[in-house]
Amino acid sequence: MNAIIRKTARIIATGALCMSLIPVSLVLAQQPYSQGMVAPEFSLPNWEDGTMIRLSDFEGQILVIDFFAFWCPICAYSAAEVEEGVGDYYRERDGNPSGVPVRVLSVNIEEEDRAATDSFIQTHGLGLVGDDSELKVWNRFSETGSVPLFVVINGLAHAEGLEQWEILHAQPGYPGVELLREIIDGVRPRSGPFSALPDAGDGWRRSPWYGWVHNAHDPWVYSADHAWQYFLDDGSGKGWWVYDPVISWMWTHSEYYPLAFSVYRNTWMRFESRTQEGMRRFYDYALENPVLFDAGVAGDCLDWNDFRLTSLMVSPDMLRHIAGRDHPDPIMNPRFVTSDAASEAFMNDYDTVLGVAHEGVARAYPFHVLEQHKLVNDRIAGFPVAIAYAVDATGCPMCGSIAVVERRFNGRELTFGMSGISYAGFELLYDHETQSLWHQLSMRSIAGPLVGGVLERVPFSQKWYYRWVEESPDGEVLAPGADG
Repeated sequence: MNAIIRKTARIIATGALCMSLIPVSLVLAQQPYSQGMVAPEFSLPNWEDGTMIRLSDFEGQILVIDFFAFWCPICAYSAAEVEEGVGDYYRERDGNPSGVPVRVLSVNIEEEDRAATDSFIQTHGLGLVGDDSELKVWNRFSETGSVPLFVVINGLAHAEGLEQWEILHAQPGYPGVELLREIIDGVRPRSGPFSALPDAGDGWRRSPWYGWVHNAHDPWVYSADHAWQYFLDDGSGKGWWVYDPVISWMWTHSEYYPLAFSVYRNTWMRFESRTQEGMRRFYDYALENPVLFDAGVAGDCLDWNDFRLTSLMVSPDMLRHIAGRDHPDPIMNPRFVTSDAASEAFMNDYDTVLGVAHEGVARAYPFHVLEQHKLVNDRIAGFPVAIAYAVDATGCPMCGSIAVVERRFNGRELTFGMSGISYAGFELLYDHETQSLWHQLSMRSIAGPLVGGVLERVPFSQKWYYRWVEESPDGEVLAPGADG
């Protein structure tokens, strides 16, 4: 099938037969990703050494992807021009006008004649090159089945008017350097309410309307009066939606403050002062009386259970503190027994198990053990995996909500625990190494140093225990009880 797609793309690239667009559209079974959509994580082997290049490697950058083939005459012209006019251009200027780094990733789609592709890469001076000869990524972006195909993706979190990993351009043909630069130059960090103020020292700034603030973790702002708050521009340039961990969402304005409208309380309030005990004194116009609020979370950052929550890709009011860390205790050093021993001690034929196999080693994870611990860190034939049994914040198991992932990200092995913080009803995992928070269902990091990263899925099966034993008679079964 890939040979058919590639042959048709070659016809399109040389302009020989326009009708070849039709069969290619039939071959591309999935709806391609297009401009305005958020690109999911993908990975490609590096053409030079085979190491994996992942979309998440370009966090904080603007990624320009150039899909090419050595036989494509337009590719020969566009590849060299983009390498110089985009890659070198922004490298010499330390990024776009807003300082956002720009990377060009050239991606080969041809599986035949590796020597010709090597020659193409050297002749046109291509830098970072990925190999998509199986067409897995190209198929997901291509609508017409042609090359060249250019894709531009925003990897900057908190970009002005853009989602992280939003597709800014995905069109067949060569758009030209000028259009690519116009798209790239339009990406800029979201401006906080205090980012334009001069630094008075150690990151502190004096706002004429909000007092002393520290916005090193914008859009989280640390206020001398209010502690940590999250700011969103309301679009007027002077008005702000403010999330306060104690008061919840408020709206205020640089010309109206210290007046603020509390959404949760449905009333206007006026900030008056901080008390000696550290409380905040507001006047509530609905009650016609002063009210006191705690100052939220003081210290270095907004946190629950000592997690840094300054780098968030979700709205903070969706987070809930539901328990302490690692409650219940995840399994860190799992103990396994033979199926015969398991059948005698704790397994019945119609118990449900989750099966994972790697390099000839088969293991079963009984659901009644997963329900108790929610999380298992394991290593199968040296391969690090995590098994997460997602439950909602009330502890009720959600049918089929299982995630099995490789416990490695960008080559670094991770060990997972339970955070005690929920997002949209599900408790988040965390990794011990970076303290990043991960959603159990998507296995995407939503907070912390690895925010936006996605872990690789591992295939698994779900079946009755007796069926698993029939298929894997020499397999191992996770035993209940303490780690061992």
